[in-house]
Amino acid sequence: MTLENHDVQFLLDGQLFTWNSDKYDTNVKKHGVTFEEAASVFFNPLTIYDADDEHSYDEEREIVIGLSDTTRLLFVCSCERESGEIIRIFSARKATYEEHTEWRNANRGRQNKKKMARTSASRQSRQRRD
Repeated sequence: MTLENHDVQFLLDGQLFTWNSDKYDTNVKKHGVTFEEAASVFFNPLTIYDADDEHSYDEEREIVIGLSDTTRLLFVCSCERESGEIIRIFSARKATYEEHTEWRNANRGRQNKKKMARTSASRQSRQRRD
């Protein structure tokens, strides 16, 4: 693995993330979001992914929308390198209202399935007690 000038490596839950330190500083000043927080989005089960065709010139970039470990809904631009062993973060910001709506709509089915499973488990537990 070759690092570019000014690259930072960050390991979170066994996943290696990289980013440019200058871009990091600019991102924090402009958006108030650190890339460490942005990295946590990749571990949330309700995170949604989409291709970033607009910025995919030399590599396939993706847009990621998900809850961070501080429960902020973030919009993260990234790409996978080294066959997914490394995730490179380019930018991160709070999701807009439209992005929040997209995320909520994408997860509506997932949340309903979880709710149904909890209700079913609760019902079975009550039946066993009776």
